[in-house]
Amino acid sequence: MKFFKSLLTLFALFTLIFWYQNCSQPGFYLDLNQKSLAGFFGLSDPLNEKPSYPHFNLMSANQVYQSFLNLAEVPNESIDIRNEFNLRRSSFSDQGDVYSINAPYLLASTSLAGTVCRDLVNREAQNVADGRRYFVGVNFTTGVGALSDTVYLDVANRLAESFWKMSLSNDQRASLIEFKSTFLEGVTDSNVQTVNLLTATCAAILGSFNVSTL
Repeated sequence: MKFFKSLLTLFALFTLIFWYQNCSQPGFYLDLNQKSLAGFFGLSDPLNEKPSYPHFNLMSANQVYQSFLNLAEVPNESIDIRNEFNLRRSSFSDQGDVYSINAPYLLASTSLAGTVCRDLVNREAQNVADGRRYFVGVNFTTGVGALSDTVYLDVANRLAESFWKMSLSNDQRASLIEFKSTFLEGVTDSNVQTVNLLTATCAAILGSFNVSTL
């Protein structure tokens, strides 16, 4: 439960960053006084009329799934990944409509990305540190306390450059360091937590709207 809450927290940070960067322009607004997800992201205007969103559309469930697999370079679809997709599939939008974004959608994207990223982390952990593409310099036999901020941010930036085709911003880097510093609250540090931290970080980046929009 601690791991999943942490994953959702980081995913939410990148979700907000995406909406701020892509929707805070003429015709878009963020209403921090709204309690509903749609209102918070400015998906309804004060007159309850739907504004036009010409900038992007949501991918369909199959498109999201294939995008996740391709970006994480999954060589063979595992039973766990397929089962997770089948479980979450109905929560994704097949209409490309931003108004379909809701709590089940966010949960589905986060959960599926987490399963795909777990596969990626496990595959890379089997290689020597210098032979990895993303988790270079990570010692998977030690806990989070032994993972330096420099190595952690390098991993996150490698993921962002591969998945988003852009580097992390300074705000995103600061959010990641804060996330890492609070990750161990209430749990005992171990190599398992290192895997969990890196999986959560990967899932937040892979599952963000930078990946699942057209």
